[in-house]
Amino acid sequence: MTSTKNDVFYSPNKLQTIAEKILDISFQEGMKEAEVSVSAADGLEITVRENVCESVENQQKQSLAITVYDNGRKGSATTSDFSDEALKKTVKAAKIIATHGESDKYAGLIKKNYLCDEFKELGLDNPWPVETEQLIDLAKQVESVGLSKATAKQQSDGVTISKSRGSRAYATTDGFNQAYCATQNSISSIMIASDTSGKMQKGYYYSSNRDPELLESADHIGAMAATRTEQKLGAKKISTQRLPIVFSSRVASGLIGHLLSALSGKSQYEKTSFLNDSLGKKILPSFVSISEKPHIIGGLASTNYDSEGVTTYNKEIVTNGEISHYILDGYSARKLDMEPTGNSGGVTNIRISHNDQSLAQMISPISKGLLVTELMGFGVNNVTGDYSRGATGFLIDNGEISHPVEEVTIAGNLLGMLADIIAIGNDAETNNSVQIGSILIKEMTVAGN
Repeated sequence: MTSTKNDVFYSPNKLQTIAEKILDISFQEGMKEAEVSVSAADGLEITVRENVCESVENQQKQSLAITVYDNGRKGSATTSDFSDEALKKTVKAAKIIATHGESDKYAGLIKKNYLCDEFKELGLDNPWPVETEQLIDLAKQVESVGLSKATAKQQSDGVTISKSRGSRAYATTDGFNQAYCATQNSISSIMIASDTSGKMQKGYYYSSNRDPELLESADHIGAMAATRTEQKLGAKKISTQRLPIVFSSRVASGLIGHLLSALSGKSQYEKTSFLNDSLGKKILPSFVSISEKPHIIGGLASTNYDSEGVTTYNKEIVTNGEISHYILDGYSARKLDMEPTGNSGGVTNIRISHNDQSLAQMISPISKGLLVTELMGFGVNNVTGDYSRGATGFLIDNGEISHPVEEVTIAGNLLGMLADIIAIGNDAETNNSVQIGSILIKEMTVAGN
């Protein structure tokens, strides 16, 4: 039987059937050790600009990836065609690739005792039963509110609303074959404001959630986009100096992302991390703990198992400032002679402790500093920890926001920056799987005029 694109969307059972079929073909080809991942998703995205629907895009996509192992030799192949003939060709392609590979004693399927055998209901599937015209009307409302709230000259640079629903299955020749369905929905607005001299600034606001009922309101999104944009008017450079730096919650998750990347198994066994061999070492202040919570109901990254089928579980990656876990998939765990941590494919929902202070309370003791609200560029070296990025934000003067700042660079070293965290706010945004409040760092170099 031939499987078409339209008959697999939203159906975990059908994807499991396809996965089982390709594993049977692998066995017939003499490949006794194999794993397969199958996914299919259907999405709708609309963009409105200046009260006109600019684009409507319906996305239907499906993919299958199979990996076979032959005495430590690994071969992988992919396809978007789920027909029987295509599945056979894909298995043969993976088999041929494996014959040309070098044997790696660490390659292979995860041990069966690590595979997930308890599947909790995580509230991941929350369809948004709206038609295209309804989304267009909602986008127009977001845009209209943004323009009505503006006190300076503003124009819309577009409101985009997207919804998607899809299923994913993972199966192995060891008998694991599980699938689930999940949704993702978002609304974003971008505005452009001009000052009296004609100089323009761009700002944005967005909301994202698996459940459309939990998205922020159209009025709030539109108003926040307008407010954030206007706040940037009159931005100017400041002189080069050393200042306390507050990473707003909008950008603070990126800083934690660098830490998590440095703790990944691959970075550890390749010795390409500024946190090499850091397990058990204190690298953050004692009030900082970083937890992974993969089973949050409706969480943006919630899952019962990772991309190898390994059971996910709550863990503290950092406990009172001390590294307590690396982030390991099966391969890196074997290389490091450790246990896998259920993180093949990355981390899930990350939560960071805080000092129960608002952003205003964090700023109030600062005589002069910089609140960073946007970062640009990729000047981060995860091997050395050297950090240098373009930034915009606001000057802090005597505990209050003074004026917007642009075209500056902030620089330091991640190891020192993490150690110099003074406070973490209670203002975490919920649009990211890594949720952390604003971060106050003792001092960094700000390069300006």
